[in-house]
Amino acid sequence: GGTRIREPRLGAVPRALSADRVGGKTAAQLTIACPPDTIAFMAGCIERTPRPPGTYSGAAGTCESAGRRLPTHQELRGLDVPLAPGGELTANVYPGPDATTLNVLVARGISAYEVVPDRGGNERPYRCVAAPNNQ
Repeated sequence: GGTRIREPRLGAVPRALSADRVGGKTAAQLTIACPPDTIAFMAGCIERTPRPPGTYSGAAGTCESAGRRLPTHQELRGLDVPLAPGGELTANVYPGPDATTLNVLVARGISAYEVVPDRGGNERPYRCVAAPNNQ
């Protein structure tokens, strides 16, 4: 009724009454949840403990069959838990000296790594990465 607007007297715009909700949930109710025995990190959920040693091909297949993937070297470097002794397999692979061999990057620490051929005798522990879920 005057030149000044008293904001407390203004109500919510009718169509904005649910603007602070997504699917009926408030921002506080939307949380990212990781599957059991995994921890949230970067953009995913990584297993808390490494799995028994395997080759890259075997590890990648095991993770894939569970709907997961191997972590990259960068993801393992950012992980706030110790890596397995001897290092852990990563998703980083490179062509080997011939057309039938893959070389795999093994993370050993923050700036320590090695490259090993994907074959028996080069098995290493590994972890799988799962996508987080919204709850």
